[in-house]
Amino acid sequence: IFMDHSDLNSGIGFSEQIREALGSSASLIVICSPNARKSRWVNKEIKEYKERGNKNRIFPVIISGSTERGDNYCFPEELAKLDPLAIDLRKNNLSKKDALLRLLAGILNKDIQLIRDRDKKRTSQRNVTIGLAAAGLLLIFGLIFNSQNIIYKVASNEKNIQIELLRQQLTSVTSKLEAS
Repeated sequence: IFMDHSDLNSGIGFSEQIREALGSSASLIVICSPNARKSRWVNKEIKEYKERGNKNRIFPVIISGSTERGDNYCFPEELAKLDPLAIDLRKNNLSKKDALLRLLAGILNKDIQLIRDRDKKRTSQRNVTIGLAAAGLLLIFGLIFNSQNIIYKVASNEKNIQIELLRQQLTSVTSKLEAS
């Protein structure tokens, strides 16, 4: 994953670094907004990527602006030429999870339903694991409580036996003293 705002070295060779990154990238995710549309660098990156024959590997994600041409248009010109089908994150059109799954489906070139099914299965497996762990903890705490309860009962029983033995001995001694 190459992100031009954090992965570029400063100094000479700025555009060369971008070309190298684009050349080694299997996909290009374009964050679309009016600011992205106005950026000459975003347009250059898209153009460079398209010229490498990767126009079907460009994935636009709309974060603001409009898909209708005008002052607030969100698609950079080089992307607009492709008549893009974008993932739209404006005003909760999609949940972030669904947007991520759609993006993942595109990048992996898999059917979105397959990705959703895999995610659902993974979520289900995680929930089962959490449920089993919780049940295991409850069992352990139950066993600890039960063993403490048994220890208390045994100790209580032993105490009662000792009291009974002392009472019998006291009765025996008292009987002998009264007899003498």
